[in-house]
Amino acid sequence: MATSQIDKQIQDRIEAFLGELSGLVRQAAIESVADALGGAAPKRGPGRPRKTTASSEAAAKKTATRRKGKRIRRTAADIEATKGDILKYLKANPGSGMESISAALKMPTKDVRGPMLKLAAAKKVRMTGQKRGAKYFVKGK
Repeated sequence: MATSQIDKQIQDRIEAFLGELSGLVRQAAIESVADALGGAAPKRGPGRPRKTTASSEAAAKKTATRRKGKRIRRTAADIEATKGDILKYLKANPGSGMESISAALKMPTKDVRGPMLKLAAAKKVRMTGQKRGAKYFVKGK
């Protein structure tokens, strides 16, 4: 009987050792697969993935370059002055496009577009062509 009890204790210790050993082998296998695949893959939950540091830096830079506060509206006197400058330029350079007019006036094209449309609506300027290929002439010349 004493030998059967000792045999049982030996068998229990062997089974415990094998359980621990198989757990360690399994963990080592998982780590080697993770290393082979380029590190441990982060768990991804539902929804949109988090931004990376590169994209967050780009977003911070983009918000820093934006204008702050409300947009500045031009006064009627500013628009009239721009219309006068456009007419002067077109009298000297008939057939000019919007880009060349805005470059000559040293203003962004979007700031020249509104007064130009008002001049065309008032029939002071004639336009030929379409969109970016449009050429402008002063009426009466």
